[in-house]
Amino acid sequence: MALLPPRLEVGDVAVIVVAASAHREAAFDACRFVIEEIKRRVPIWKREWYADGSADWVNPAAAGTGNPPEEVAIGSAGGRHG
Repeated sequence: MALLPPRLEVGDVAVIVVAASAHREAAFDACRFVIEEIKRRVPIWKREWYADGSADWVNPAAAGTGNPPEEVAIGSAGGRHG
């Protein structure tokens, strides 16, 4: 297992999932399942950068649970942070 750098650029690989199966569809389904489980279980905050130069931290958790990254930890844990 390799550790990723703290900041990923657009296009950088963040997750690699490998599956083997006798049939391609089953392997794709397994990969899709793993990615959906990662998104569901891991409180990953994403910083979205916009064309106008602004940026927002986006909490992927539907219920607004989890903690924002340290640099934007002021304020509530739900919704967007800037």
